[in-house]
Amino acid sequence: MFGVTANPGASAIIRLLCWQLLPAFATRQCLAIFHSFLRYLGREPPAPGTPQYAIHWRWTHAAVITAYLFYSFEDASSLLPPNYYELLGVAPNVNDDELKAAFRRFARRNHPDHVGRTGEDLFIAVRDAYEALKDPLKRYAYDRFGKDALNWKLATRTDYMWTGQQQAAMFY
Repeated sequence: MFGVTANPGASAIIRLLCWQLLPAFATRQCLAIFHSFLRYLGREPPAPGTPQYAIHWRWTHAAVITAYLFYSFEDASSLLPPNYYELLGVAPNVNDDELKAAFRRFARRNHPDHVGRTGEDLFIAVRDAYEALKDPLKRYAYDRFGKDALNWKLATRTDYMWTGQQQAAMFY
């Protein structure tokens, strides 16, 4: 956010302060622009303290908060690493043949023998993604419980479900 590369604690404080200060400031600015536009159209904006002004304030404030909420979601989602499906460039409902074809296409273009040492980390990540998704049991676990489920070394879907529910119960 705002190009700040602070530690997570400071970043959380900055976000909290922004949520406290920015909406009111932005609402004042947007309302001033809106009222200037009304004057341009030949309509007199309502005076502060009137019920009509309060309605304008509430609608503008709601729009600003909604816009800032969408910005915050986008900012947070951009920090997430890509999932295995995104790494391979396939949809989550991909079949085995398409998954294999996607990995082979990637390997032809990005194998470390072709691109050198710089592409090695990416190739290993994509190969790990392919190895996890081609196994139906591991794919089942990954789809439901994420990357951590791949380290569980279990044998059946029931085992994965039981362990996943226990992990979720401890988390919450």
